[in-house]
Amino acid sequence: MTNSLHEAMQRLFQQDPGLFAQAVKPLGLSVGDPLSASPFPAQQTERCPLEWRDRTLLRMDTAADGSFVLAVEALGEKSPDKVADWLHCLTYLSVEFSLPPVLLVVCQDRYSATWASQQFHVGPPQWPTFTLHLPVLGPDTVPVISTLDEASRDIPLAVLSASVHSRGPETGDVLKALALALKNLQAEDEDAATTFIRLAEKGLAETPAASLWRHLMAFDLPLRPTTDTLIPRPEQTPEALRAALAVVHPGRLEEMQVKRDEAFAKAVEWQSLSPVRGWVLTWARDIEIARRPDLSTRYAHAKDNLENEDPVVAQEALHELSAVLDEAMKEVRR
Repeated sequence: MTNSLHEAMQRLFQQDPGLFAQAVKPLGLSVGDPLSASPFPAQQTERCPLEWRDRTLLRMDTAADGSFVLAVEALGEKSPDKVADWLHCLTYLSVEFSLPPVLLVVCQDRYSATWASQQFHVGPPQWPTFTLHLPVLGPDTVPVISTLDEASRDIPLAVLSASVHSRGPETGDVLKALALALKNLQAEDEDAATTFIRLAEKGLAETPAASLWRHLMAFDLPLRPTTDTLIPRPEQTPEALRAALAVVHPGRLEEMQVKRDEAFAKAVEWQSLSPVRGWVLTWARDIEIARRPDLSTRYAHAKDNLENEDPVVAQEALHELSAVLDEAMKEVRR
């Protein structure tokens, strides 16, 4: 999660410099609206600590508060070792660039955000040498942008909302609002719409919401499918299938493991490999659907109509769902 999320956030703040000042207001921070955000030249960042060299550092220039260096940390889980890393990097950035450094932490879950928001004291308890208190964006501090009007008014903030709330119960409404807003933007500025689609995709890349986003993009927006995140068809081995599922639908990994254990237990009981073969084919089929925008779009649309009040529409959806499953199974049986 962290690599794609921190890249998405850096590019998002570069795309819209004013977003940073707006995003940190709920934290009680008042920052002059940035006039520009520009990455430092590669030769200036190649001397950064190794763990930070792949990250874009932005120079944020404001009219009222001068300039500062912005770095983004996408935090996936509580990690006490991060405190020393953060302190090291902030000290380095201050010395290297002779500008005040700001390290913004972005979290997709409340537990990590709460932990990162505390004050960290470095040094003896009776006399701390440093106190580290970072700005943290998480589910409790980033607004839920779940209506078309809200998303249309501020698309960069809607992309940030989609990334931060990608693991919460409001994910579906947030993504649908963003998708519709981008569809409207496309009519005015296709390049800008495509840019924000890519940024949202990167922010969601390793979350269960990524599958829903691909469905919305393929069905709701007449843009080229975002095939760069899809994977080649995996080999039909437990290890390869699990690795593939971790990319296209990580939310089902626990389900896969449960079904795997059941299949292997039956194989031992029956003295037959047929349960294992059935498990392999079922998951190969489901991964085939998830990795292909054409099939995943048809599958999602049909599934949405299964309980339609019109019995004709519901029946057609059932036939379409069966057709998608059959087509995917035929592909993986080849």
